[in-house]
Amino acid sequence: MKKTKQKQWWQLRYGTKKGVAGYLNTYSDILDDFISQQEVQTMINFLKNYQFSLSSQTPILDGFCGNCRHSKQLVLKGFKNITAFDWSKEMLTIAEKNLNSHRRQVVLFKEDGRDLTFSTNLFDLYFVLGNSAFGFFDNPKDDLKVALEACRVIKPAGVFIFDLVDYDYVVNQLNNHVFESVENGIRVIRKRKTFQHNGLLKTGHEEIRFHQDRIDRQIIGRWVYTNQQVVNLLNKAGFDEIYFKKEAFCYDKYSDKYGTMGVRNLFLATKNGSKKKGR
Repeated sequence: MKKTKQKQWWQLRYGTKKGVAGYLNTYSDILDDFISQQEVQTMINFLKNYQFSLSSQTPILDGFCGNCRHSKQLVLKGFKNITAFDWSKEMLTIAEKNLNSHRRQVVLFKEDGRDLTFSTNLFDLYFVLGNSAFGFFDNPKDDLKVALEACRVIKPAGVFIFDLVDYDYVVNQLNNHVFESVENGIRVIRKRKTFQHNGLLKTGHEEIRFHQDRIDRQIIGRWVYTNQQVVNLLNKAGFDEIYFKKEAFCYDKYSDKYGTMGVRNLFLATKNGSKKKGR
């Protein structure tokens, strides 16, 4: 009998309606239009700080797009050449509804960030906002695949920009403890733990949701990288100039309210000296 491969936590989290509903409930305070607008503007300002200018026709890739909240804000700012992808059909369905009348300005694809079907040297900007570029996979070697694909699909003089949970925040606040909250009227308990494995930090928790008619349980975990480890990963993938802004997004520095979405650093990686050439 053929053995069925066990699904990774992110496949359960984002591949089922129940998992996606849990995600949307957990981060409902962050996933709104106002916060999304602020995050997009922070990204644009960060690009400008390093002399990367964008036009309305700049080919942009929104990776791991989720509900496409950031692409929606880019459209509202006048950008018209946006491609977005996510692995989850459930999230892409939500993205279509979220984009609504802006649907024509964003082309959606179901893609795996480790093995994209897009052509080489296609985009000027590849961005990932929402803490989902690296760390989700059981095997951290898959994160290098994501970085290699990012370097492949952007043009020479292109830019890869993304955010990740701050390592110090995880060590100080997301360490071993139990955190209880109420999310949209549902009692939620998270049993948090962190541990080291082969020189890497991993944070994880069991999430228990007490519905009126059932109790849902999910095991969630991800690798957490220091800034230097991120730089090393990007260099290995072929990026040559790398910059980062610590705590670019900071929503609750002293609690576990938003988990790994609470405090995030912003990274910018260039391909073939794009800082010198600009956009």
